[in-house]
Amino acid sequence: MGLTDAAFAPVPPPCRSEGEIRSLLRRELAGKPAAVAFLLPEGFDFGSVRRRVADCIHSMGVASYAWSRTGDRVRLLDLEYHGEFRLVDTREEAAAYLRSAHGSGKRVVRIFCPPDLYSRLAADHARAFRAMLEDAGFRGGTVYSNDGAGMLSAEW
Repeated sequence: MGLTDAAFAPVPPPCRSEGEIRSLLRRELAGKPAAVAFLLPEGFDFGSVRRRVADCIHSMGVASYAWSRTGDRVRLLDLEYHGEFRLVDTREEAAAYLRSAHGSGKRVVRIFCPPDLYSRLAADHARAFRAMLEDAGFRGGTVYSNDGAGMLSAEW
């Protein structure tokens, strides 16, 4: 299963409480999606409930996952499906991963970015992303971007 635009279709209404977050996750994860997204109300302290939400996710059989949070939007990516993707929150994390991937001889790299970082890296036909790849040691290859998913990838 691959990460598709549909995986981040329009986000559900904001969750107003920890209970609503867990309810949404139980409902969504029952269908074994590759990813889930939800909105937090302004000022909601997600960090204070994160551990209990993680327990809920594990109880649904999702063993490994990664969060991506930008503002009030939280995205959960199931690494069982997407172990080859790296979630990054900063340009520095993206660059570090690309250097590591090049050092380990990977022929395909894929990063999944929060919307604000993606918009900066994907601007001008992924030129900024290509520059990061070249700085990491990758030369040539083909660069792809998926606007709906916030994903940048390259292969040689």
